[in-house]
Amino acid sequence: MKRVKIALAVLAVALVGAIAWQIAQSRAPDPVYKSRKLSEWLKDMWRNENGITVSHGTVEAVRELGTNAIPTLLQMLRTEDSPLELKLRRLIKRQQVIKVQFTPIRQKQMAAAFAFDFLGTNAQSAVPALIQIVDDEGISPSSRELAILSLGYIGPPAKQSVPHLLPWATNGVEKLRDTAQTALRRIDPKAANNAGITNDLSP
Repeated sequence: MKRVKIALAVLAVALVGAIAWQIAQSRAPDPVYKSRKLSEWLKDMWRNENGITVSHGTVEAVRELGTNAIPTLLQMLRTEDSPLELKLRRLIKRQQVIKVQFTPIRQKQMAAAFAFDFLGTNAQSAVPALIQIVDDEGISPSSRELAILSLGYIGPPAKQSVPHLLPWATNGVEKLRDTAQTALRRIDPKAANNAGITNDLSP
């Protein structure tokens, strides 16, 4: 029985590795700063067990890479677990033979959103792609929420996103609604005011 468990654990880990490899092959090139890939700099943000923390080095890396960082950030925002990955992760968690640590997808998405904050108005070229994420009916609520947050971080240069954000500013999901309202206040205070959204920005 023990041998069967070991075999299943090894198989599950191998399958997860294969999936990860396939995903990596389909990704855009990961830009490098000071001999470290952008994804590695961003990974520093979710290594703290108490939540995301931001180092000066990560901020510096994102800002120095500038618009070259955008393709990687957009991919991270769109990242979702496939049904197969979720099943394999549950299988691995049930076995006690091999320990594998997984990073929650939302943490990766949040790291990407914070990176857009570091870029600010310099990320204006990402606005059309972020709008596509917001409008994507098949996207996860988490991806949509953090794409909206990213648009807010870009600020006034993301003004073309206002018509796409207004419907979410009255959404029934509180977190999504609050994020859209905050983004609108940052992007176009006048449009937010016309929509009945106050000028008090969230911290």
